[in-house]
Amino acid sequence: MVYDISSRTISRSAFGEVRPDMPVFQHAIKRVVGLSSGFNVPDLFPRLKEVLGEATGMKRKLREIHRTFDDILVDIIEGRRRVRADKIAAGKDVVDENVVDVMLSLQKGDNPWGFPVTDNTIKAVVLDMFAGGTGTSGSSTEWAMSEIMRTPRVMKKLQDEVRRAFHGKESISETELRSNSVRYLKLTMKEAIRLHPAAPLLVPRESIETTEIGGYVVPAKSRMVVNAWAISRDPRYWKDPEEFVPERFEEDGAVDFHGLHFEFTPFGAGRRMCPGYNYGLAGMELTLLQLMYHFDWRLPAGVEEVDMAESMGLGVRRKNPLMLYATPYIVPPPAAPLAST
Repeated sequence: MVYDISSRTISRSAFGEVRPDMPVFQHAIKRVVGLSSGFNVPDLFPRLKEVLGEATGMKRKLREIHRTFDDILVDIIEGRRRVRADKIAAGKDVVDENVVDVMLSLQKGDNPWGFPVTDNTIKAVVLDMFAGGTGTSGSSTEWAMSEIMRTPRVMKKLQDEVRRAFHGKESISETELRSNSVRYLKLTMKEAIRLHPAAPLLVPRESIETTEIGGYVVPAKSRMVVNAWAISRDPRYWKDPEEFVPERFEEDGAVDFHGLHFEFTPFGAGRRMCPGYNYGLAGMELTLLQLMYHFDWRLPAGVEEVDMAESMGLGVRRKNPLMLYATPYIVPPPAAPLAST
């Protein structure tokens, strides 16, 4: 469910609708992530990369996935281009409603980027949004729900907070979320991401010059991997690191996502940190808020504890989907004002 929410949110942001071929697009993304996470023989023999790529079937699979992406993205771009042309022909104002619209307008108007915006540029941006946004945000939300279910104390405190903050409301918008203080929800998100970073090894870095780290000489142009997962569970920096305790961030509120505290860098740090982390956090926050406000949750009959088995890859997702029973929460009406006598 949470992956579907993430996909629909990004679909509307990228091209203004949830298309009927989105399941095909999502399946292609899962395939390419799976291939990227697995063992690739040609990487061990660079000189034979072309031959081995064909022999192992890797290049054939990648070509199939590329065709799937390209067919869907071409249809999206041409569709939005026709909508813009129809509005111009009818004398209507052309409003940039989504990311594709904005980039199409840059093709025709002033382009501040310093390089041409081609259709291939638009395809790459949309693909980055989906590949980097749906799986990571959905995985973080699912892990947060898993940890909340394992810790009834946290669930009660969280539900008390959100139901008190939005008492009497049948629905909650993002604008209303911004105008209310839900501090414990933010602490819970931080703690879930600390234990389960969406990209446990971040994105590989390359050293610009020869340097020394921890007594080891790292030559220039070396590929380096940062184990953010291990750092976030290091007992030298975290008390009871394996425990789910959102209050730890209340005690040390200075530790944040922004890449200034290297014991907690789920989105990287510096100029190369994740450009979409605010977008992902906003989606995760609103989703968790709605789940905690509108429903009471329990494990299925006969299940005594949450299965926390992990599926390894570029990201660490749950091995098995989180299955829960949801009971709708009856929103009490707002208190009526006292009648004057």
